[in-house]
Amino acid sequence: MRVLSTLGMALAIPFALCAQNPGLTSPAPVPSQADIFVPIHGGFSDLGVPYGTWAAGPEYKVSFHDGYAFYPVLGKDYPHNLPLRWTTTRVRVGERDVFPAGTAAQHAQVGEWRYEYRFPGVTEAYEVRRDGVEQFFVLPNKPEGQGDLIVTGAIQTELVCQPAGFEHQVLTFRDQSGKAILEYRSAIAFDATGLRTEVETSFDGTSIQLRVPAAWLATATYPVTIDPLTAPVVIATGASASATLDQPEIGRDDLAATYTILYAYGRISSASDYDTFVRITRNDYSGTTIVYSDVTASWSNRNHQVAFVGAPKRWIVVFQREFPTSTTRGRGVLLNSNSTTLVPAGSYFTFPWASGTAQTFPDAGGTRSTSTSGNNALVVFQQDVVAAPPTPPNTNTSDCIGILANVSGTGISPTWGTAFPLAGFPSGTSKDRDYPSVSQVSNGGTDHWGVAWQEYNNPISGDDWDITVNMVSSTGTVKTPVYLANQASTADHAITPRVEGQIGRFMITYSVLDNTGTKSTATAGKAIEGQRFDWSIAGAAPSITTIRTVAGPSASTSYITGNIAYDTDTDSHWAITYQATRIISILPPVIRSSVFVERVGYRGLTTEAQTLFSDASLNGFAPSVCYDSDLDEFKCVYGTNDASLTLYARSLTYDATAINVSYGSACSTAVLGSASKPVRGHEFYGLTVTGMPAGAPLALLLGSNPAALNLNSIGMNGCTLNLAPILVTVNATATAAGSFRASFAIPETIVPGNVYWQVAHLDLAAPWPTKVRMTNGLRTQIR
Repeated sequence: MRVLSTLGMALAIPFALCAQNPGLTSPAPVPSQADIFVPIHGGFSDLGVPYGTWAAGPEYKVSFHDGYAFYPVLGKDYPHNLPLRWTTTRVRVGERDVFPAGTAAQHAQVGEWRYEYRFPGVTEAYEVRRDGVEQFFVLPNKPEGQGDLIVTGAIQTELVCQPAGFEHQVLTFRDQSGKAILEYRSAIAFDATGLRTEVETSFDGTSIQLRVPAAWLATATYPVTIDPLTAPVVIATGASASATLDQPEIGRDDLAATYTILYAYGRISSASDYDTFVRITRNDYSGTTIVYSDVTASWSNRNHQVAFVGAPKRWIVVFQREFPTSTTRGRGVLLNSNSTTLVPAGSYFTFPWASGTAQTFPDAGGTRSTSTSGNNALVVFQQDVVAAPPTPPNTNTSDCIGILANVSGTGISPTWGTAFPLAGFPSGTSKDRDYPSVSQVSNGGTDHWGVAWQEYNNPISGDDWDITVNMVSSTGTVKTPVYLANQASTADHAITPRVEGQIGRFMITYSVLDNTGTKSTATAGKAIEGQRFDWSIAGAAPSITTIRTVAGPSASTSYITGNIAYDTDTDSHWAITYQATRIISILPPVIRSSVFVERVGYRGLTTEAQTLFSDASLNGFAPSVCYDSDLDEFKCVYGTNDASLTLYARSLTYDATAINVSYGSACSTAVLGSASKPVRGHEFYGLTVTGMPAGAPLALLLGSNPAALNLNSIGMNGCTLNLAPILVTVNATATAAGSFRASFAIPETIVPGNVYWQVAHLDLAAPWPTKVRMTNGLRTQIR
């Protein structure tokens, strides 16, 4: 029973301020860019577009299916990839060809890391290494002819390299601005005995030639190998300041034996080529393993989202796939709990597709790891009626669609339900609905998911974007949608919502920006706002709290919503993440992005705000967060543009001194205690008493200080009043089992400090006239 509505109402005096423990763990690098090392592999075609044969390293990817092509990782400031392609056109000794002109090579993959093109008399081979790709030309036997050995390779690239005559040298290829992008490094030749010689390299603007002197060949023992790389053949010069990892997303499997964390992210090879990487890791981010990757340049993957579905013990990862000559489609992959087995690269499932539409901005809602029923995830996405690119499309009549995905079994694709508008009715021509979001973790069984999107009324001139929310049942039933946020005013647009919660308790965050009378397409605003709402399964409409500002507003800073997470232990707290981009100076232009996290309580008010990343010369971006019920903390990841494009992880922890401590003496076998964290913003903090006589009347006492007042003077020999003064007395009755529970809310705004509890209860067997016994005292350290 709840006997006190809020602790703040119960207390008439302020607490003494107490020291606060740090709320964030130190930044820990999460294996990401620097640890990308994907072996040579093929993949499945999509929409008739072949995947190809690819491998990848920390700063590059490489294809072999259509000859050797090296793709440096460039970042989002480069509109498209700038690969360097090598095609061997001639190998000769003097003027005698080793193989006839036009001879096609035989392709052969030799293990995970070596690929060969086999010509008569010479093998062209490539070995994939973390720091680049090493190129070899191997002549097993002495070729016919007299003179220097010359290997000629035609070069196709938009990069620029100055022509150079034969010399033992490095060829540097640059972009149009003159920035060095990759190097074709100096070569050596060696024979079967280890005898070595320098190889001269030339470049005439279209072809590279490698020359081995005739005098050395005359004494060489075959096989002879030409190795243009004592260091890697071609290597990116390092991550550019504009190169970033794309939208890392994190989820947690609370019951996994070892690998509890799964995270997905994209690597931006260029603005038109985003690759996919999914990793599973231990709770401390050690032992990370890539369990899925997609590195082809045939299409681009973006907007990765993950969720875990508890009953079937499977992960679902969704993303949008953009094709250069077709519409954008929703794609995904299913992964098993606690498994480090590599899913074949390029594997995918396809969202059910309505003809003539495109699917963008997907999100996925799963269930708690502890749930034993419910095999469905809820997949949501934005749908636009469009037959061809632009990629990605965004029309004036977008709709937000949901579809249940049964992920049970072992198949690579879910069993799909029937798609439905999240609003319950199509957008038609009057509505425009963008950027859907679904709560990542429902309670499973018959619990609902919360969904949100931004909505615009096309017939209203100068209308604003509003945030709309709804509930979707475990069977796909929707309620009547409700406007939240600034629906009563058209002064601001509310955009890009995120929603999280379960069992009818939800929080949304969104960005706001000025409405200038136009239909904004922005994804960043002048402030971040949040709003709590409760919506029961049986309820026709939600109970909505007042809008509050999380960050901003600011004229010099723009804000982007990050993901949010829900504390399933207190059922009262959320962690909100966001990105803030600030104009440091206009001339020269300097812009810096930082990322932040805030914990809010049951009314949506902040109890703790922390900076995840802020640096004078680097940027942080795209924070994501999930809740760890084992350690009672929020796990955050975010990207940076440091030299290694590192993902970092930090945990937002509760104050370690927010505990309940038993103290004092008792003249009763009953025990007063609490299993709840006494933290601000907890709506359901609870006290329990066990071991009283059945149905015994009792009084719950609350005080502001500890005491040790002996009660022998009133005949209660051996009893002690453990608190003083008594501020509140609550009368109640024990259950038939001799227990009692009281719960109340601790407001976010309460001043941290200590309160003291004790219970006095009737016991007719007590050997003194009052027949009252006293329990131990309990100190509640509210933080």
